[in-house]
Amino acid sequence: MAAFTGLETEFAGIVNGRSVFRVYAVASEADDVMLNLFDHRMVSGSMSGVLHADNYQDNAGGSPGHWSASYTGAGTAGYDSFVTVTGRTGSTASTSLDPSFGTGVGAVIPHNAGWYTSNPATPIVVGTFGTQVGNNWRLLVMQVAGNGLNYNATVSLGWKQNVGTTIASFTMNQAYGIPAPGAIALLCAAGMAGRRRRLGR
Repeated sequence: MAAFTGLETEFAGIVNGRSVFRVYAVASEADDVMLNLFDHRMVSGSMSGVLHADNYQDNAGGSPGHWSASYTGAGTAGYDSFVTVTGRTGSTASTSLDPSFGTGVGAVIPHNAGWYTSNPATPIVVGTFGTQVGNNWRLLVMQVAGNGLNYNATVSLGWKQNVGTTIASFTMNQAYGIPAPGAIALLCAAGMAGRRRRLGR
């Protein structure tokens, strides 16, 4: 049965002096529909290195910042920390934080917090809102930017099998992880080496 198959973390590089990671929900069919993410739980590491750069604080960077993607402008989207259920930021984010998120301010995502579409009349179809990678589709659901990031977490996904279904399906406890600073350095070194090889040809 086609469904969301899990979460994937991608190291996007060093942007404006910050290590940027993107978390994607991965689906096996283009017409799978995202509903929400919930029960975010940190299982190891720390979120103390997370930084924001959003309109909540007039793009000043640092603290307190806001996890809502609607505060993220186009100029800071590459190095802000935010959550989204549509893969989008700014006025088209259409993402709400659930009550467990509290005010949504600060570096830490509260225990059991979640986020969901604020416009349920428009289905979040991964074939429309996401990007095809091989035989799967990826939908951006979270970006974390900061210094010294190193934590692992699990989050649950809620989805509909496809646009036409009326009963939601759920998959639980999909894990993602942010590498330690040493691992980031190795990723950067590997990227530089690959670039040198390409340039040398």
